[in-house]
Amino acid sequence: MNEIEFRKRCIINPDDSDPGFQTALENADYRRLQAECAGFDEKLSAAINLPVPEGLQERILAAHRQPSFLARWKKKLAALTSLVVTMMLGLTLLLRPQLALSDMVIEHLYHDMEVMHSRDVIRDEKVDEIVQHFGADLESSLVGIIRFIEDCRFADHRKGIHLVYDGNSGPVTVFYIPHRKIDRMQAIGKNEFQGIIFPHHEGTMAIVGLIGEDLKSQRSKVEAAFNWDRSSSQS
Repeated sequence: MNEIEFRKRCIINPDDSDPGFQTALENADYRRLQAECAGFDEKLSAAINLPVPEGLQERILAAHRQPSFLARWKKKLAALTSLVVTMMLGLTLLLRPQLALSDMVIEHLYHDMEVMHSRDVIRDEKVDEIVQHFGADLESSLVGIIRFIEDCRFADHRKGIHLVYDGNSGPVTVFYIPHRKIDRMQAIGKNEFQGIIFPHHEGTMAIVGLIGEDLKSQRSKVEAAFNWDRSSSQS
């Protein structure tokens, strides 16, 4: 089994029992990659199964009791501190240079990597709820089984569509970023991922898959699946 195939299988299922996969684990580098993927799954599971903190019920009940003068003063001070921090954060975001679009896509991909492991089948009602918020319809049958869809915030704190479906070589991730525009298609990639970003409708679309994925074919399917007539009919 070559490195590309091993990486694909390891991302999808780090505990793959396939004999070829198990034989490849004799390689120390492959074992290290498998451990990283398995460790990520364990962290995700631990976060989901986090126990309820001891004494939580008592703290909730105490919060609803009549606060003392000192408690009210502390709340006002905390609110003032929060306001100052928010203003400073906003000023920092305004003054810092804009993150390159390609970097923003890769950063969001790695930040939400756990969704690529999802084997859920998203219902059409959920798909419609997300894409119609951006003024579109999506014919999901044209792309295949949709495993994840949300309206996610990107690094610039503005929302776009985050979609994952089954490709030919593994999970394919699609981002529609309505507030960022480019003039022409660009290639992006990092480690086992390859992708493209290109102008689409009133913003930019990114399609990212594992190395070996036919991105040209995936782009054709995705662009055919999105229908933006809804936005023009609403205006």
